[in-house]
Amino acid sequence: MVWPFNSNASLIRSRHAERDALIEEARKILSEQYTPNNASISTSILSSNIEDLVKGIEQKKWTSTIIVQTFIRQAIIAHEQTNCLTEVNFQQALERAEELDNEFAKNGKLVGPLHGIPFSLKDQYHLQGKRSATGYSEWLKKEPQSESAAIARIAFSLGGVCIAKTNVPQTMLNFECRNPAWGQTTNPYSSAHTCGGSSGGEAALLSIGGSAFGIGSDIGGSLRIPTSYCGIYALKTTNGRTWPRAGSIEFGPSPTPIKSVAGPMCRSVQDLDLLVRLFTKTMNPPMNEIEERAVSFRDVQRSYGMEILPYMPLQESWLDPLQAAEKRSKSGGEKTIRIGWYACDGYIKQTPVSLRSMEIVTDALRNHVDTSNNKGVNIELIELQPSELQSFDTFKTFVGLTSITRYDFLKRHLGADWIDRALWVALILPNHSFIRALIGSIARWVLRDPYPSQFLNNIANDSARKFVEHEHQRERLVKDFEKRVWNSHNLDAIVCPVQATSALPHYGSTLLAPLASATILYNVLRNPATVVPVTRVDKNLDDVKSSASVKQKWNGQKDEKKTSNMVASDLAKRFNAKDSHGLPFAVQVVTREFEDEKAVGFARLLDDALAKRDSAHRKEFGPGAWQRWNTKNDLNK
Repeated sequence: MVWPFNSNASLIRSRHAERDALIEEARKILSEQYTPNNASISTSILSSNIEDLVKGIEQKKWTSTIIVQTFIRQAIIAHEQTNCLTEVNFQQALERAEELDNEFAKNGKLVGPLHGIPFSLKDQYHLQGKRSATGYSEWLKKEPQSESAAIARIAFSLGGVCIAKTNVPQTMLNFECRNPAWGQTTNPYSSAHTCGGSSGGEAALLSIGGSAFGIGSDIGGSLRIPTSYCGIYALKTTNGRTWPRAGSIEFGPSPTPIKSVAGPMCRSVQDLDLLVRLFTKTMNPPMNEIEERAVSFRDVQRSYGMEILPYMPLQESWLDPLQAAEKRSKSGGEKTIRIGWYACDGYIKQTPVSLRSMEIVTDALRNHVDTSNNKGVNIELIELQPSELQSFDTFKTFVGLTSITRYDFLKRHLGADWIDRALWVALILPNHSFIRALIGSIARWVLRDPYPSQFLNNIANDSARKFVEHEHQRERLVKDFEKRVWNSHNLDAIVCPVQATSALPHYGSTLLAPLASATILYNVLRNPATVVPVTRVDKNLDDVKSSASVKQKWNGQKDEKKTSNMVASDLAKRFNAKDSHGLPFAVQVVTREFEDEKAVGFARLLDDALAKRDSAHRKEFGPGAWQRWNTKNDLNK
């Protein structure tokens, strides 16, 4: 749907027609080439992780062309279901798959460990020959990009095949997914709910199986929130660690020290492990390889057109935390794995599905024993108190640092586009002090909520002095958290909700932007974090209105009286267990700065623990989960 009264309306319709024509062209080609034999193995392909897909090519079980055809067919279904695609690269992907097949037939060798594997890109990342409008209708006028982003070029070098780019919200400053250029993307499990944002199109596409992996980004939860909403896996990386930003959209100069980071999104924790290994080793080759090739690691990074990042080779041991703890103990370190956890952070009241998810997680971890690898390693859980987290102070600091220019670097590109109402607080209120004061006063004196006035005061401070104060506050928060939480409890990891709720209804974030404080916390603190799906909303187990025990848990959260009344009130209206039945819910696994491998390792540990607790876990999530869910629901109708 084109937004009304937009002077670029005809251009928007034209770009939609171009995209749709390419989709129809691919649909026609696939209908002619896709044989019954190919159709019979499509379920197997869509249910396989990346490593098994590549093995299938190597063992001549299937070809790159069949894999790419299968994922393109599924991408078309995903787009029909959710409106997730912006730029399609189907024809080029099919041609590349044929080249890979010819090369393999000729010499019997794979071009790389991602040989023939389809992947997708968040729209902000450039793909040669395609535009990067990123939701701005004015940018639909721009010429296609002359070269691809560094992260895409690395994937190409490993054998990957890019099939599409995916949708984002207007300005990418929202955790829904809607813009004037490409419209609204919906949740794969409910068209009435958002897929999340800003990497929302990626999450929707991957959830339905239209891509084997994707590249998203995260500055305040942009990768983690849609990953949680759509039931997939992802890694929010440490800034400056491995994943380059070169070749992505630059909105203009912004002084904020909180930078967007690229990260992988995928359908299983096994794929996450593989991607981290491959990309890290590619950009940070072992020193013996560098010496043999007589090049520096900087030369390697430059070859992909990326910015120079510090040399940080793969820390492989912590991809298996149990074995790593065993090794650590042999050198005098702690053998027990210590994991901090919390449900309510003292600022945002959690929905019943969030509380239930943390019960599942802690139960799974307490009872997890890996008999083949643990060698006496124990898992100790430490419940963190809301007062230790300082979630609201961190949220305030984030708002102060990112809004220092009143988001002018984002607004300047709007042109004729209307501002999405979910962005009014961020994009309009900074210029209206009276309205900010009025909202803050109503919240404080009518709703008895002191929080809104405090963060609204930070949303429009554009002086150098205030900026320095916010940056100083950030450094203090980082140091205090390191001392008070990581060091005091001697933690290896922290597990907590990605957000207080499952996917919101469309426009639900309008008054619920503070929900992002749960993810923002670890952007401000510079921590890497993985996302692991845990469960789904259950209309019987998570309904506050019909269950006294659920209502008691809802009203009995730690520091419940200190949480935001305004957020809790609106969230209670938005979260409906019956309407949300089946929507995924995930947790984030957080580790110390630059310990990205550890975050992936603990994600795998948790995923294994969840699967051991409930054998259905691997059917609920992972490759092919969307198809299995639909089949189950069809049978239950």
